[in-house]
Amino acid sequence: MDRCEVLHPSIGEHLVALGSAIEKLSIKSQVPQLEVAVAENNTVLILRHLEPLSVKDGQILLDCASDLGISFYTQSGGEETVKPLGEPVVLTYSHPKYNIEMAFCPQILLK
Repeated sequence: MDRCEVLHPSIGEHLVALGSAIEKLSIKSQVPQLEVAVAENNTVLILRHLEPLSVKDGQILLDCASDLGISFYTQSGGEETVKPLGEPVVLTYSHPKYNIEMAFCPQILLK
């Protein structure tokens, strides 16, 4: 599958690049799931992993994130283990008609 019309284009148009990055990970068989959080200012992928990432794995993901203009968070266990890979991201949603802007963190989605 090269693309997904259902996912936000920031992810749906880059499935090949994402798949390639995950394929390069030393723990690729230990990545059961990715979660997506899309906001007006960024897209975050939360990578769940059952084994620790190596330094090289982290760099592969950071390079992919840089290439695609997204951010990765990792999760090695329960929701308390969600952490940014690189700089933390605060996502925002706004409703201009009502002059509302809300910030949220990617891990809020896990509750």
